[in-house]
Amino acid sequence: MSSHTFIEPTERGWGKKLSDGTWNGMIGMLHRNEVDLAIGPFVVTEERAQVIEYTKQLTDNYLGIIGGRQRQTQFNMFSFILAFNWQVWCGMISSFLLFTFTLSLVQSVISRPENTAYFRLGRFMKIWRKLLLDVFFNSPGFIGTYLSWRLVMGIWWLAVLVLIHAFGGQLKAAMAVHKEPPRINTLYDLSNKPHIRPVLRSGGAYSNYFQMSLVGHQKKVWSQLKNHFGLVDPSEVYTLANFQSTVRQSSVILGDLVSSTYAISQICYLIPGGKFYLGRERFYRHPLAMAVQKNSHRQLLKRINTVLTRLTEGGFIEHWIWKVKADWMKCEDRYSDTEGKTLSFTELRATFAIWLIGVTIATVVLVLEYVSKLDFSRRFKMR
Repeated sequence: MSSHTFIEPTERGWGKKLSDGTWNGMIGMLHRNEVDLAIGPFVVTEERAQVIEYTKQLTDNYLGIIGGRQRQTQFNMFSFILAFNWQVWCGMISSFLLFTFTLSLVQSVISRPENTAYFRLGRFMKIWRKLLLDVFFNSPGFIGTYLSWRLVMGIWWLAVLVLIHAFGGQLKAAMAVHKEPPRINTLYDLSNKPHIRPVLRSGGAYSNYFQMSLVGHQKKVWSQLKNHFGLVDPSEVYTLANFQSTVRQSSVILGDLVSSTYAISQICYLIPGGKFYLGRERFYRHPLAMAVQKNSHRQLLKRINTVLTRLTEGGFIEHWIWKVKADWMKCEDRYSDTEGKTLSFTELRATFAIWLIGVTIATVVLVLEYVSKLDFSRRFKMR
């Protein structure tokens, strides 16, 4: 009958080679013959293989970026204006003035009385008002009898119809789908946001990957890790405080996909107002395996590999991994953003704001007109 004892490493880490040539963590305990087997699983590296021996490979894993955001996004009061960007608005205003000037010029050339100017501000403003009313009422109020006039109006209304339907469709989409803040999907994205704090477990193959990298944006990420003190103990990576920080979009977590999805599934219920995502980029592919002493008993290693072969070939390990991912997806479905809902005052407050601004402007104009009328009456009486 076999017996076994579980021992927790004092350094609470997988194992890293120190400057004096010794190892810490579980790798150090194996190297010093303090334990026979370290479950890990460990990232398979050539440097570690010099002091320990790996079992049969369990699976492949990748590093990824874990980010987050608030589920309830902040609405811009005048978000309806953002249905078009500023270039489109500038183009619309310029085109509106150009068409008004062209129609005014056509009318002046055809029906201009003798000895009058080709361009008159009154005529321009009259046509401008008519075109503006046509846009709001969505129908041409006046056509004209001249071919040149009809050609200009035809082009004008073709553009108006396209813009009105484009604006309406974009506005409906903006109300139905809330705009999310930009995600950090790649290490390049992260390197371009130096204010973001990346969090990574220290003292292992993951930190060595960034420390030894010669790629420009990965070197920037390594600098961010040092500047923001993002290299933390393995037990402090997937903490509630770090996940809350990702929801505030002030940090991201750099971790392997299996551990990350499991951590999210366990902690997301504690942050009901937060939503998490995995960045699209997968980097640092690495095999995972258990580890034994370098000169371990061959029979022990053979028995361990036999059990691991049964687990991998039977699909148990892959099943466990997919179960972790399924648990994470259940966590996401719990707070689905696709549920039907009515529009709130927050989403439509711009309409009420426009009404209030219009009433305010009309009141100011009314006061000015009243004051002007009183002043005119006083002057008339004085005469």
